[in-house]
Amino acid sequence: MDYETAVEKLKLEYKEIFKKENGQPTWAYHKKSSPKQLIMPTIPFVGKNYFEQQKKVLLYASAENLSYYKKPEDYLDDDDKAINRHRLFFDNSFINDEHVFYPDVHIAPIDDGRLAVAAYYLLRKQYDFPQCTPKELYEKICFANYGKFSAETNSNKDYASKKQKLSASTDYILRDLKILKPDIIIMVKSMLNIGNQRDVLKSSGLKFDIFPIYQITPLNINKYIKNYSKENYKHLDDNIKLWFTSIKNNGRGSVVGKTKENYESLFSYLDSIEVEHIF
Repeated sequence: MDYETAVEKLKLEYKEIFKKENGQPTWAYHKKSSPKQLIMPTIPFVGKNYFEQQKKVLLYASAENLSYYKKPEDYLDDDDKAINRHRLFFDNSFINDEHVFYPDVHIAPIDDGRLAVAAYYLLRKQYDFPQCTPKELYEKICFANYGKFSAETNSNKDYASKKQKLSASTDYILRDLKILKPDIIIMVKSMLNIGNQRDVLKSSGLKFDIFPIYQITPLNINKYIKNYSKENYKHLDDNIKLWFTSIKNNGRGSVVGKTKENYESLFSYLDSIEVEHIF
């Protein structure tokens, strides 16, 4: 398969699921311009060089946060734009500045770099991925939210440990796997550990390595990740250290101040993770 074919297949499959009653959870965000209609879930970002890689990587963040959504916005109320909004935001990041380090992709912990640097380090360490910029890496991998909908609320209510809400994403996740056929999945371990999520992934019939990691929030950094040694941070090569020091403050769960200092323990934490082999 190639990039263009995969994107079109994903769009078609998502639209078909979305037409079904079980593809539209009532608790999810509705459009401001059409309050009876849900916002279209987005397909994963598909790197243009994804299918050329020896090891195909799918990175799953948690769930979308649309708590800032107060008025009609073109890209959310327009299904044709909303259905591939990770790519839309990525491409728009370079319109005014082609040298952006962390492009916006409509996933906060990837936008600011806190999840991106974790994935990059794992791939460099475990699979000998070459040195590159975030822009270059993103075009080699795929990424998405594992939870395909945002809970309609005035605050950022994550449902990483809510089985009932997560079940609304199952059909979409299986389409991701069917079309993208990843060899490696990096995802939030609290989501993997909910109910039957391992069985959901196994039901794809694929074989892949899976890295279950903490959801990269200030709470988890300051409560759990900080307990690991910072020794590995001292020995990072210049390229990975640049990724770390370039983590930006976007105001949404940002890694700054003491939290960023504690996040220097990330690399020892990642070295402690044992890969799971799904067959």
